[in-house]
Amino acid sequence: MAPPSRTEKEETRKFIDKSKPPKRPYSIRFSIEILRLFSLCTLVALLPLGQYITESFIFFPEEDTPRTLEQDTTGLRGTEHDAILNDIGEERNLLSLFGHPLEPYIDRKETTINKIFGFLHACSFIDYNPAKEIAALLLPFISYPLCLFLILDYFRIRVSFGNKLVPELLYKFSKFSTPIALLLTSMIHLWFVNNPDKTYPEGYGFIAHYLPYVGFQVALALIAIQQVWYHIALDNIPFGFSPTIARIYLKLAVFLPLFYQMCVFSILLERPIFDSLKGGEEGTWERVVFKALTRIYPLIAMGIPIICSFWEAFVSKDPNKYTTFTIEID
Repeated sequence: MAPPSRTEKEETRKFIDKSKPPKRPYSIRFSIEILRLFSLCTLVALLPLGQYITESFIFFPEEDTPRTLEQDTTGLRGTEHDAILNDIGEERNLLSLFGHPLEPYIDRKETTINKIFGFLHACSFIDYNPAKEIAALLLPFISYPLCLFLILDYFRIRVSFGNKLVPELLYKFSKFSTPIALLLTSMIHLWFVNNPDKTYPEGYGFIAHYLPYVGFQVALALIAIQQVWYHIALDNIPFGFSPTIARIYLKLAVFLPLFYQMCVFSILLERPIFDSLKGGEEGTWERVVFKALTRIYPLIAMGIPIICSFWEAFVSKDPNKYTTFTIEID
């Protein structure tokens, strides 16, 4: 039998195409700021939750003396010793979400972060189970929405540039910043995985714990630059603030993390800009200034973006805030 001719092939293809049902378009329209809002709100909620859990079950009260399960039963023998040990063990095992034994009672003053800086940081409270287990469950709700926001924001800027709504330089910046911010955001889990108190071979120490956080700060700074630039170009600055106010915020969002990292690495290199260890437990004005930086930075990097994202997603009347996605289903 002779192979089908080209004409017969064309007729067969047309017949098959006609026999298919028409493609059904499906569209969804929403403000992508909802994704950033959800991501940052989850992160902000995780920190006080971790602090409550760790202070309640891991760090012993400041007025107590250091203790472990074994020390709690020192001097007891026989049935009384076993009963107390079993009660403590059962109580603490109930707190482990995945059946892992909880950390021994820990003296907060003996943690690596406290020894380096003289006080605990917010991340200190999610470095131990069960707070770390809860953080592991919530991390996808931080990194995935923010990564999706970055991808969609890039395409939003690309379309806006095609419609001559934003300058070409902003589009080029987004092509450069988006892959970097995506990479740094996707590695945020290492901030929680690497225990600052564990050294090789059990862990990689404080540096491995801290560098992913530095990367996340860089990602937030890149997002801030891109968002402020975008809203100035569209003349749609949240709450009707002037471009001057927006630029002042942007300078703070870039300068504060840079200056904060300089202070941290100067301490690690033993040439501190602000010696937060000076003055023992009470500290000096240098610790007060350094602690103030740790409080102000989250407000600038996460607090203000949360408020602005909420405004754009739910308050702003600008039609450009919406992004429409259409897919065709066979």
